[in-house]
Amino acid sequence: MEINRFRLIGTEGLNFLITETLSRKEITKWLNNYGVAYPGQRIDKIPIMILTVDLAEVLQEEPTKELSHHFDRASEAEIALVKQLSKTELKNLPQRTQEFIENEQVGKILWALATDSRPEALKQIPKIINKSLKLIPSLLARTKIRFQETPDQMEDEGTTDRIEQLEKELAQEQEKVNALKNEREKLRQELVVLGHKKGELQREKESLIQIQNRLQSEIATLRNEIALRQRDKETIRELEKENKRLHYELEKMKDLSNTDSFLAQVTNLLEKIHRDWTQYQTQSMKQTQEILVSLRELDREIKGMKPFLTRLDKTKEPSELKRSRVGLFVDTQNIFYAAKDLYQNIVDYEKLKSYVIRDRICHSAIAYVVAAPDFNQSGFTNYLTRLGFEVKTQPLIVRGDGSKKGDVDVNIAIDILGMADKFDILALVSGDGDFVSLLNQLKAKGKKVEVYSFQETTSFRLKEVCDEFYPLGEEVLSSTKSTLGGQ
Repeated sequence: MEINRFRLIGTEGLNFLITETLSRKEITKWLNNYGVAYPGQRIDKIPIMILTVDLAEVLQEEPTKELSHHFDRASEAEIALVKQLSKTELKNLPQRTQEFIENEQVGKILWALATDSRPEALKQIPKIINKSLKLIPSLLARTKIRFQETPDQMEDEGTTDRIEQLEKELAQEQEKVNALKNEREKLRQELVVLGHKKGELQREKESLIQIQNRLQSEIATLRNEIALRQRDKETIRELEKENKRLHYELEKMKDLSNTDSFLAQVTNLLEKIHRDWTQYQTQSMKQTQEILVSLRELDREIKGMKPFLTRLDKTKEPSELKRSRVGLFVDTQNIFYAAKDLYQNIVDYEKLKSYVIRDRICHSAIAYVVAAPDFNQSGFTNYLTRLGFEVKTQPLIVRGDGSKKGDVDVNIAIDILGMADKFDILALVSGDGDFVSLLNQLKAKGKKVEVYSFQETTSFRLKEVCDEFYPLGEEVLSSTKSTLGGQ
């Protein structure tokens, strides 16, 4: 997938590039092509600084190959210069910012750095932009230098004041955006804490359920013993009947017998039978009482547990009754450049996998890597394999004009459609808008679709189509900023 160089150099960098390489007429033409209008005003009366800012913002959202080629041709010398610089010379490039400003090369140098694929080149882009802004702090001043506009050309002094006021308002809005980002980060941290608490409650509930099952098993055992004791009671009743019968027979024998010796033997035998029966009855009743006491205690414990188990059941969502199977597909090149551009850091894939899967079932985890012929990424692919990822590589394609392409979108789409029946939830880690049609197909099949990517580099249409969008941040970035030898 081709890198969006317009986004890499941002609005400020594009302002430099546009003012250095396009005339006012060309800027106006491109704004008309994109359908940018200024109701109630003639476009030739709009200050040039406003036109350049508007065109810069449009190009980041809808880049055009025609302007990309134009900038390539205009920056040929700068691209050749950057290409021959070593890593050390690239790091020293921001020190020449004043020279670039004087020669009207700032935008061209930034475009050349965005064209170079080396990480050391990409790191210099924000440094040169920040240093340029310090040397030329006002957008109005920069455009005046390039186009030499007078107050008459900018309509009047009121327009100039309005532009300065707009710059102040822009700064205020930026502060609000930063505050919202901080608030979002706090909410994300709170969500993580709540997730941990929920996990603890779930584990506690499982422990209580195990205790409940054990108690129910003991109750069943006690009930079996009670049933045995019940049979013992029936035996006792039979013995009582037998005892009465023996007493009756004894009384008859007393009447029939004339010998005291015989009567004495029969009496002793009857008394022994009576003592044995009484002792057995006493022991049986004592054991029965002990069992009944234990049963009552177990019944009280179960009743005490019921409110807590009921409360836990109410906190559990219906969707959690069955753990979902998740299919995780990662476009490593897409999130690599986003993390580099936004945070000057790399993704920790162990954190990323844990963040996406959570307590669900990971049916499959596949990472797609673009393999450059002159760069060994075995360390990176081995690292992904150790984490449980299936790694699929796509060779980097070098075209005849020297441009490079490493598009894995088609492979990802084919794999997802082929495996769609084997997972319940698709977790796509990419901000590429090319996946919009694929997500619509999966949703039509009844699959839940989740997208994980950095907020600033994710396609607006991708956010609209997916069921859930999870903006990535520092929680999935490496704490050591190690390159791991790859993307």
